[in-house]
Amino acid sequence: MTNNKRTMHHYQQWVDELVSDMGMTPYFMNFMFKELNKSQTASLAIMMREVERVYATLATRIVRNPSGRHAHRKLPIWIACPDYPIYKRERDNVSFQHLNEGLHVNSVSLFHPGTRMQTSIDDHFDEDPSLYVRPETPLARVHIRPITEDAGNVAGYALKSIKTGRSTFADVLILPKTRSELL
Repeated sequence: MTNNKRTMHHYQQWVDELVSDMGMTPYFMNFMFKELNKSQTASLAIMMREVERVYATLATRIVRNPSGRHAHRKLPIWIACPDYPIYKRERDNVSFQHLNEGLHVNSVSLFHPGTRMQTSIDDHFDEDPSLYVRPETPLARVHIRPITEDAGNVAGYALKSIKTGRSTFADVLILPKTRSELL
């Protein structure tokens, strides 16, 4: 087994354990962006900052003080990875496939039970999308849907650009960041 396959297997196993052992609820998230007119490297950096901004905004709705000492126990875990389009006979949204050469971000996002959120995460995004998608930001759309079976497999799908060699594990963003990364 190659190192990439082994690491991919560990990510998938980790997601499965978070769901089965910790009772976390998994979601698949897709982040699409307005045209950035930047290099691929610069575009990816902007996109990942936007994913972090969305995470930070959502964290304040889930935990009263997201930077508090014990907040990490309730913060969601996101595994975000750049994704590139692959040829498909039918496209859902032709306009997005050409923006930024199709570059976008997928995430497997896991949420702890018993947070202060009074609604499901997908309902929250549907009810108030303006919290996350604003005219002044590069983010054009956040699509979120619950993962109803085999979250590990969906994690593999979210990381598929690593399988194809378009991304590396260095491109993967895991949130929340550790306390030392924030200092």
